[in-house]
Amino acid sequence: MEATLYQFKTEPFKHQAADFENSRDREHWGLWWEMGVAKTKPLIDTFSWLWLQGKLEGVLVLAPEGVNAQWLDDEIPTHMPLQVQDSLDKFIWFTSKAGQVKYTADWLTFLKRPRAGGLSVMTMTYDALMTDAGAKAAKVFLESRRCMLILDESTRIKTPGAKVTKRVLAMSKYARYRRIANGTPIADSPFNAYTQIKFLNPMAWHHLGIQDSQGFHTYFGQYEKRQLSAPRRITGNNGRSWMMTHFDHLVGYRNLDDMAKVVAAHGSRLLKRDVFPDLPPKLYSKHYFELSPKQRKAYEDLKQEMITWLESGVSVTAVLAIVRQTRLQQVCSGYLPADDEHELRSLVEPKDNPRIKLLLDVMEDVPGKVIIWGKYDIDVDLIGSALRDKMGWDIVTWDGRTSEEDRRTAKSRFLDPSGARAFVGKASSSAARGLNLQVADTVVYYNNSFVLDDRQQSEDRAHRPGIHHPVKYIDLIARGTIDELILRALRAKRDVAALVTGDQLSEWV
Repeated sequence: MEATLYQFKTEPFKHQAADFENSRDREHWGLWWEMGVAKTKPLIDTFSWLWLQGKLEGVLVLAPEGVNAQWLDDEIPTHMPLQVQDSLDKFIWFTSKAGQVKYTADWLTFLKRPRAGGLSVMTMTYDALMTDAGAKAAKVFLESRRCMLILDESTRIKTPGAKVTKRVLAMSKYARYRRIANGTPIADSPFNAYTQIKFLNPMAWHHLGIQDSQGFHTYFGQYEKRQLSAPRRITGNNGRSWMMTHFDHLVGYRNLDDMAKVVAAHGSRLLKRDVFPDLPPKLYSKHYFELSPKQRKAYEDLKQEMITWLESGVSVTAVLAIVRQTRLQQVCSGYLPADDEHELRSLVEPKDNPRIKLLLDVMEDVPGKVIIWGKYDIDVDLIGSALRDKMGWDIVTWDGRTSEEDRRTAKSRFLDPSGARAFVGKASSSAARGLNLQVADTVVYYNNSFVLDDRQQSEDRAHRPGIHHPVKYIDLIARGTIDELILRALRAKRDVAALVTGDQLSEWV
């Protein structure tokens, strides 16, 4: 079939059509398009095109929770040509239903039934892939058909040693066509690029002499030797032991031009400001508050304890450092871990919490609908109660405790012009990745994490093509605390990522 005979169901933007023409017949390709640039449609057009060419029979989409179902419920019905939809079989893999008799029967029917010349599309979450049943289902599906494997939000495989990464890479050999969709291959560090590119092309790094992740870190990292305060006994694979007295500490990156060339050869990079030059801007502001006396004392005590700990010469691991930083951040938000370390307890009463007070004060002057992102479940609870009780607002909430049915209701109520005024969620949840919440004029960060991907994804739920108003972003910050450090760290990560992806540095937070 000639390219000119492909009939788009929805007219593509110019950038979508160009990438479709360039990449549709490639076996592997990455769409590193900034959130809001609309990368799902060209993927649907690509596998529809390959099916019409007789080159493809199945598609497996791996996506975060809540996003996987949107592929089949929203995106495919909107963008897939009717000619292809008429021959479509689709299936959503739910781990919770894997043992049910009817669900198993439906799965086996789907697996065995490709209609004569039909296209089968299956979606699954990354969490489902971590179960034995999910991993087996994915493998069986990929082996049964000529398939494309799509990783939506591919930074889920950024860590080489992670179980999910190993499973995805092991599965990839069964899929002739492989695609990645993510805002950037560099979420928090240039090292994030290794496994994502390897998924697309296992040989991609070999011309640089890089055979594995250790070689990748050596080639692109700059290190200095540091001495351990106490020697460690290390046992190798051969059973021999020795004492380690020094370790390599990462101090920076090098050869990023080489990394940029490999990334560019395996995908396309698009930014909203380049694709939609008329898209209204993001407007950032910071609102500061002072810790309460009780918080300040707890903060300074923890800070001094951390200084003493560091000066003692103890070997600092990443896990220990994160725990200490997290404690400081929790104090700034008004709580501390309870005795069992799994629950958080209030350090100050909600009515006396200066962060909550500032939020309510800011909300007095905010028109229209608002998205408020927090870091913890307790944030969602505190914010929700304050807005309902003090402001009288109708709100919806979204975090890991929200059922699938309640999520659909929450989305519908917030998007309804006469519905909920505020959407309160966790920036690390699926809500920060899969939803179109462009009805919001304002986005508030009650607090932040150090994860750049969470920040970027959550920002772009509201800033999307089709809006005609600037989106205002407000950060609530405890003056003279780790809150300020977190924002600086996020900016630094974005700047390093720009060196690899070729983005121009822009004003941000």
